[in-house]
Amino acid sequence: MNNLEKNLRIVINILIVGVFISCTLIFREWIFPYITSKAIPFRILVELLSFFYLVLALYYPKYRPKKSILLLSIIIFTFITIITAIFGLNPKLSFVGDLERMWGINTWLHLVLFFIVLSNFLKTKKEWFVFLNVSLIFCSYIAFYGYLQRWNVSFVFQTGGQMIQSVLGNVSYTAGLLILGVLLSLYLLVTKKEWYFKLIFATHIFIQLPAMFLTQTRGAQVGLMAAILILGIYFIFRGSSKVLKISLIVFLLSIITFFGLAFANKDADWVKNNVITKRIVNISFAEGTVRTRLISWNGGWQAFKERPIFGYGMENYGYAFDKYFQADYYNIAPTEVWFDRAHNMVVETLVATGIFGILSYLSIFVILFYYLFKIHKTQQDEDEKIFSIFLAVIVVAYFIQNLFVFDTLAVTTMFFFIIAYIESSYNEVFDKKLLWEKISNSNWIIISFAGIIVFYFVLGMNMNHLNIAKQDYIVQRSFHQSTDFTDIYTNIEELFNYPGYLNKDSVSMTTDILTSSMSKINSQEKAEIFNNIYIFLIDKNKEYLKEDSKDAYTQLNLARLYMGKASMFSQDSDEFKNNLEESKKIIDYSIELSPQKLHNYFLRSRANLNLGKMDEALEDLQTALKYNDKYGTTYWLIGEVYSYMSVDKKIILDNIDNAIKHNHRFLLGDLKKAIALYGEDGYSDQRIFLYENIIKYENNPKYYSELGKLYQEKGMNDKAEENFNKASYLYNNTSTTTNIK
Repeated sequence: MNNLEKNLRIVINILIVGVFISCTLIFREWIFPYITSKAIPFRILVELLSFFYLVLALYYPKYRPKKSILLLSIIIFTFITIITAIFGLNPKLSFVGDLERMWGINTWLHLVLFFIVLSNFLKTKKEWFVFLNVSLIFCSYIAFYGYLQRWNVSFVFQTGGQMIQSVLGNVSYTAGLLILGVLLSLYLLVTKKEWYFKLIFATHIFIQLPAMFLTQTRGAQVGLMAAILILGIYFIFRGSSKVLKISLIVFLLSIITFFGLAFANKDADWVKNNVITKRIVNISFAEGTVRTRLISWNGGWQAFKERPIFGYGMENYGYAFDKYFQADYYNIAPTEVWFDRAHNMVVETLVATGIFGILSYLSIFVILFYYLFKIHKTQQDEDEKIFSIFLAVIVVAYFIQNLFVFDTLAVTTMFFFIIAYIESSYNEVFDKKLLWEKISNSNWIIISFAGIIVFYFVLGMNMNHLNIAKQDYIVQRSFHQSTDFTDIYTNIEELFNYPGYLNKDSVSMTTDILTSSMSKINSQEKAEIFNNIYIFLIDKNKEYLKEDSKDAYTQLNLARLYMGKASMFSQDSDEFKNNLEESKKIIDYSIELSPQKLHNYFLRSRANLNLGKMDEALEDLQTALKYNDKYGTTYWLIGEVYSYMSVDKKIILDNIDNAIKHNHRFLLGDLKKAIALYGEDGYSDQRIFLYENIIKYENNPKYYSELGKLYQEKGMNDKAEENFNKASYLYNNTSTTTNIK
């Protein structure tokens, strides 16, 4: 091995370790820190890794890719993904992705490059063993960080949650990674003979397995149980030790008995208080999370039937979800009505890439199983047979848990590492030939061209994305911390000085925080700056909508901006009316894009209400009610519109009653308005409900006093005394109302 090869190998080894480390990073002063902090360094490291590998492979043919149907299937799927993106609804989103996910073809290509490098650079079992250990250290770190969060250790990010999310920021992501780590640790525990290695891998399992259960993620639990069941059955029928067979039978029967009892006694304390059983026993088609998935998957199926060949394009699932959205979704998850993922990789791939895409996607798994089956069938070495069955169940577990979630960077990086291990092992066992062996005299041209591309991506695109992530955080922080609106506006302008489609998310986030910051306007000067920000964001929104007019969420945000801009003017001015009318036109189109999204009707009703068009405002809400008559917010808004009209007060109160009955989430302003409408006579149950909720916002002694009176009227003297005592305490010990929220 000469110096060039040796030095290139050192650099590549360091970069591979760096790729794993990148998936653990959290930069707190970047927007979406769990995502951007990983994706941008990951891309940079993979780009550098690919460049140095290219140099190595050009000069030393033994590192070049070998003839492989697995590699071919991944390349075919990637090609189909690119073609369907070009012909999809939003090619830019497909290629670039967005800030919240940082996925798209951009990230997918980096993962493919990572796979190619690993499967051809790591040659020996010793080399693979080193990096298998690196990957397990990575998994155990993820688990241990989750424990630190759970234990409220001060220096870690976002502590206090009972369900472990770790540095990945989501319990499903963490569970998906740890299931791979646990099974890989179990494989090495079984195959390694040395006691110290067994101790190391047992320790990894001890760290990772409880953390996986503490995520309380059912998809991962189902995947793990399926893997254990397959392994158990395999070793029962193929194992050589009678003691092992009997032990496995007892073990599997114990698990089946345990979960059978748990399902039969799902309301028992020992089931509800157990992190292993508390959620998995409640899987049913009526359960909230399952129902939202079923609604989403049904929309995905409808979208596939609409575009069965080219699909919608990667990252464009949100368009399908909006178009085929069902309004009863509001009864399950009213705060999560903007889905951009199917939470099922088969459905998402089907929608994104059409029939040929899903077939090529599934072929990757078929080929993996074929590789492992062939190794198992042809090799007499017991270690190779154990390798094939363990790696097969890891692939099974990954596939099963991906039926309930979606691909994310850390999990998919780990999976690509594992399938690269399978690819490398298969190529070694069957001595696969290189794709090409000739050494060219023009290597310097290829290397120079590759260097220019890497230079552009590392210092161009990635640095631009990094600057957007950092500046977006500054904008969000300035809204929360600064009272200098000129400074806020300057920060916004600086954010959009960075070019690129990724800033589309910045418009949406800035719109959200701007419309919630109206209460900060306490001078004419601030009002003028606010108005300028509205104008600026409206222009930016329109720029993105020129490229992508079918985005219902962006259309709705543009309507919100026009409504916010209208609020800067007096209600009798032309500017006020013109801005509201413009918002209505935009909402009309948003309704075409997503007919059952109730937010559209709520917002248009508000615009009509502000214009004094009461009948039209009411008509919008009646349309929303037609789509879903069990959503409490619709009734509340109807009652609110009626309160501005000359109608019998009973009509107003009947709608508020329905809002309470159908679980409208009353905000502080809603509660005060409802209490005023009910007055002081009758409706004691409704008034008790309202006062019980308003004291969650404000510790006002008056509210406790009124509650005491109402409970006294109902003969509930203990509750009455409790509230009178609380009112008395607050009157004697506080001089002002205490805001709780």
